[in-house]
Amino acid sequence: MKKVICALLAGAFALSLCSCSLPFGGTGGSSSSEVQDTTEEATKYSTNVDDYVYSEVKYNLPYSGDFQITGEEKLKLQSAPSRMPQLSMSSADAKAINDDIHNKYQSLFDAMAGFKDGTAVSRTDYVACLNDNILSIVIETRTVDSPSSGFNVYNINVETGQRLSTDDVVALSNIDTKKAQSSVKAAITAEYDKLKKASSQNNEAVATAEKKSLTDENLAKTVYYFDKSRKLTAIFNFYQIAGAESTGVVKALDAVKTRG
Repeated sequence: MKKVICALLAGAFALSLCSCSLPFGGTGGSSSSEVQDTTEEATKYSTNVDDYVYSEVKYNLPYSGDFQITGEEKLKLQSAPSRMPQLSMSSADAKAINDDIHNKYQSLFDAMAGFKDGTAVSRTDYVACLNDNILSIVIETRTVDSPSSGFNVYNINVETGQRLSTDDVVALSNIDTKKAQSSVKAAITAEYDKLKKASSQNNEAVATAEKKSLTDENLAKTVYYFDKSRKLTAIFNFYQIAGAESTGVVKALDAVKTRG
């Protein structure tokens, strides 16, 4: 009997040694699959926009007018936030984008800090869109009671931390650069066609402004990003009839981001 008990104990001890050795070179199915699953999960990028971008500064000051990227219209001196985005990623390109945003907007936000509540001010806000591994940040500043607006667009790959150029963004869509530029030209022409139909407009002045907007120099300033519906969206300069002043126009093109 003692021999039987000793044999059983020896067998159990041997099995325990085998199971302990699996992580160091064994082929146990459950252990290796668990390690593999954990590795895959650790390298998968987040699908949550807030994991990559946050609002560094926020002011609730009265603003009068409308706001294009957030779709707000005729706020009539209602309190509206002004925000400046910052990337929480640690890549060199992400840092360069943050520095660029600071250089462009910090002086504006410093001035806002000195305004008293009740003062109508310009407004800055942004939208952030995440399509697969491509994060797009669109920042707009609008002046009070004026159509004037300025845009800055930043596209970055959240997996690699690398910034994308305009051509890189278009290449990720289902159209090429030539088709994208053709679509922008058509959008600009359509905007001026509306003005030409207005009886109060000087058609000669409209034609001059249209010609300026359609120059290669101006079209080269067009920037692209993917909106929250995966639509390839262009922001182009649209010259006003009164003078050289231009305003940014946001136009979703007939193209989408591919899944590839």
